Amino acid sequence: MAVIVDVVILALIVGVVSLAVILAVIVGAVILAVIVGAVILAVIVVAVILAMIVGVMVLAVIVEEVVLVVIVVVVILVVIVETVILVVIVETVILVVIVVVVILVVIVETVILVVIVETVILVVIVETVILAVIVETVILAVIVGA
Repeated sequence: MAVIVDVVILALIVGVVSLAVILAVIVGAVILAVIVGAVILAVIVVAVILAMIVGVMVLAVIVEEVVLVVIVVVVILVVIVETVILVVIVETVILVVIVVVVILVVIVETVILVVIVETVILVVIVETVILAVIVETVILAVIVGA
């Protein structure tokens, strides 16, 4: 019976560890995808800002009013880029919170499984003691009867 309990405990531990590894790989892939997306967005933003600066230089030679309009557009684009970067940061924080919650859930499930296994072991011990008492009673009854 102890071998069966040991095998059940080992299977539960292996299952929980496998689940934690799979969740860690998935979360790592998601975080990596968010980081790569942020880098690509930053490169695009730098290209757009450089294009706007070149445009401002050319237009400054032609008309000063157009230059002011382009400067306003650049400021608006910078505000939009900062907003996008903040959104990516918030998404990353949310993903980290989700990962922490998942890890906590796995830990709680592991604790619950350990309590269940300990309870099963205690029940087996109590049943063994009860059987021993019954056997001793039968033996005493046979001795007294003989």
